[in-house]
Amino acid sequence: MPDPATLALAAAVATGAVSKIAEVVSQATIDDFKSFRKTLFRHFRGVPEAQEALDEARVEPDDEDAIASVADHIERAAAADPDIRRLVDALTAQASQEGGGAVHNSIRGDVSGGAKVIQTRDIHGSVNL
Repeated sequence: MPDPATLALAAAVATGAVSKIAEVVSQATIDDFKSFRKTLFRHFRGVPEAQEALDEARVEPDDEDAIASVADHIERAAAADPDIRRLVDALTAQASQEGGGAVHNSIRGDVSGGAKVIQTRDIHGSVNL
């Protein structure tokens, strides 16, 4: 199963909506996405199975299996084409920055008996708990 970032890219490619990558996007992300989509479409034209998967996902963009299939083809294309790899990496990095970053959850102890649950994001400096 493809990772969540690649699934988001696949959904964005199928729908043409860069907002599928992140809630808020910069002009750089939009430009990279347009370049990625053009490069990927060109690559998929030479791979009938990838083109068929993309066509199916474009017709049924809510079909999770269709999007997962496109994501699999994106991963293969990125492994074969350095330009696609560079764009996937750039879009993934931009989405994680613009999307607010990761949230870390930590649970200590028995959840049913008074465990300490900590959820953090954007900590700068040290934290003593």
